[in-house]
Amino acid sequence: MMFAMELTSPSVARRWKWRWSYLLWLLAPLVIWLAVRDVPFDEVVRTLARLGSWQILALIALNALAVLSFAGSWWTILRAFGYRLPYLSLARGRLGAFGVAYFVPGPQVGGEAVQLLWLTQRHSVPLPQAAASVALDKTLEILVNFVLVALGLGFLAGRDLWPQVPLEAWFAAIIALIALPVFFIWTVYRGWKPLSRLLSRLPRRLAQRPFVQKVAETVRDSERHMTDFCRRQPMAFAVALGFVCLSWFLLLFDYWLSVYFLGMTLTPAEVLMGVALGRLAILIPLPGAAGVLESSQVLAMTLLGYGPALGLSQSLVMRARDISVAVFGFLWALVGTRWLARLAIKPEPVERR
Repeated sequence: MMFAMELTSPSVARRWKWRWSYLLWLLAPLVIWLAVRDVPFDEVVRTLARLGSWQILALIALNALAVLSFAGSWWTILRAFGYRLPYLSLARGRLGAFGVAYFVPGPQVGGEAVQLLWLTQRHSVPLPQAAASVALDKTLEILVNFVLVALGLGFLAGRDLWPQVPLEAWFAAIIALIALPVFFIWTVYRGWKPLSRLLSRLPRRLAQRPFVQKVAETVRDSERHMTDFCRRQPMAFAVALGFVCLSWFLLLFDYWLSVYFLGMTLTPAEVLMGVALGRLAILIPLPGAAGVLESSQVLAMTLLGYGPALGLSQSLVMRARDISVAVFGFLWALVGTRWLARLAIKPEPVERR
């Protein structure tokens, strides 16, 4: 994303970016109103009132554990590259990335730039290794994310809860979701360097610019590190993937526990469906999926026969969780990141194997 901005006129890119952002922020209230206009709010209030203090504390503790576990994959990959970085520092950078991505209009991307800067500025990790670690971490997260979404869609198709959608469309969506990250990992393992090949097809006048050449060199080095990791570090790959699976297991359990506290008992397949619809909602380019997340949970609980009020109640619990984590992560990273706070910091020493 940073590279693409540099290759365009800064003033024009900035102007169009802000216009697009303003439009999306203006659309958010309308989408929220459309999502909640037919929901009985008195029933929502009664449902949320079921949450006791100890239940809220239990959800907070479970979310804190899930948030910390999401840094495990990144930490494992960097250790395989030879960088022994403090786990809590990486968790701090990961949370900061989530905070930025959550409030930026789009499908929660853009936080990767924060992770890169966290490594290069705070821990003095070279850019190629930093980019490779962030790319691998994100790819594994997307892989597990898409597999869970595919399983949730498979439950929808199998139970015929949404008969308007043809069965062929369900299977096409499921195959596409799983195939995309798997294909990328396969190309990395084979050493095909897809990004480098794409950059090599740029027009000659553009490819000869010093900045573009520097970008191409960084991308080549990053893809080389990614290929070496996939080929020579199978145990580290498995551990990193295990951390991602653990994180998503905790989030699934958090979803089940929150709906249980609200008065619903869901099967594992029903939990997968609710989470899948929520993850699909995040792909909609609105800030924090405003209104779309609420609609997804209203739809999920309505399809399961619980009613829209319970769906909106669950979405509000999820919204409170995500906003709290995003704000906390952004402020926690803000304290020590020069790019965000514009304060000079002294890079922490990094232990290299």
